[in-house]
Amino acid sequence: MRIKYFFLVLGALILPLTSFAHSGGTDSSGGDYCWTDCESYGLHTGEYHYHDENNDAVFTYNNNDGLYDLDTTKRLHGNILLQVEERGEAWYVRSTDFKRYYMKDGDVAYEMMRFFSLGITDDDLAHIPTVQDTTQMNSSASVCSTNSFASSLSGEILLQVQQHGEAWYVDPAKCLRLYLKDGSAAYESMRYLGLGITNKDLEKVVVGSWQTDDEEEEIKENEQIVIEEKTVVEEEKLLQDETQDEIDEQNNSAVSSETISQKNAVKLAKSYLDYSGFSHDRLVAQLEYEQFSYADAVYGVDNSGANWNEQAARVAQSYMEYSAFSRGSLIEQLKYEKFTQEQAEYGADAVGL
Repeated sequence: MRIKYFFLVLGALILPLTSFAHSGGTDSSGGDYCWTDCESYGLHTGEYHYHDENNDAVFTYNNNDGLYDLDTTKRLHGNILLQVEERGEAWYVRSTDFKRYYMKDGDVAYEMMRFFSLGITDDDLAHIPTVQDTTQMNSSASVCSTNSFASSLSGEILLQVQQHGEAWYVDPAKCLRLYLKDGSAAYESMRYLGLGITNKDLEKVVVGSWQTDDEEEEIKENEQIVIEEKTVVEEEKLLQDETQDEIDEQNNSAVSSETISQKNAVKLAKSYLDYSGFSHDRLVAQLEYEQFSYADAVYGVDNSGANWNEQAARVAQSYMEYSAFSRGSLIEQLKYEKFTQEQAEYGADAVGL
């Protein structure tokens, strides 16, 4: 049985826990690095962290890498963990990287469904028994020991790629699948099936972030310079960016008559491209999903500055990191993602096939 991997883009995840007053801007992932007075916020110097809806710094129980326990994490993969010593905050432990991601609410749960999901054919999905609701899930016997295919996908979120992208969660304890109608349903269902965990045990699982490769590199570079120098550089850069934004806005106003909706479409298209690879048509469809008109969606994508050959190479590399492909099957998968034949071949060439 072959499973096609189907990756969609995410929105930024915001990891909250205990509230501390903290100021400063956030990056495109919704987080930033602490460089001054970090101990007063429960953070260590240079720690990448998130903010809650009140812009307060988050204490993630992620301060001591000496506490990480891979064996514990592997045992918990695919589960929803509920912090019983706090306010029942929910974390999803991803099977592929064994890191935990905060499920703030239904919107975040929906983004997780789209970003962490694996595409699956109808024939393969039929091999995983289904339940109607969480009550039936809890009362049903586990099939993990008798259904090796379902067991191999335990804890995963699956998308029906031959239908309309319906989402299913495969319970890691029962290896049965539950339909996730939308973000709210996913949030409530996955929380209901969650496991209680203490803060002490939660510390053993690494917190996952949504940083891009560029942001990962930035923190490595920043750790080599003194805090004061970094602060000065960032302030100067922020001032330059604000000045350039003002110049760009003036130039755009003088030469362009684009509408507010078109401007927002361009901005959102670029934001999606910061996080994942897209074909032209797939990104247009994503903007339409975000309630832009077809015309504005096309405008946003056409003005995003994307190189579609490079995007094909980017998506191809993502697929190769998660599965094995022949040249022909990878080209077909890229064409399924709405790349042209030429772009798909370029992507396959770029990964050495």
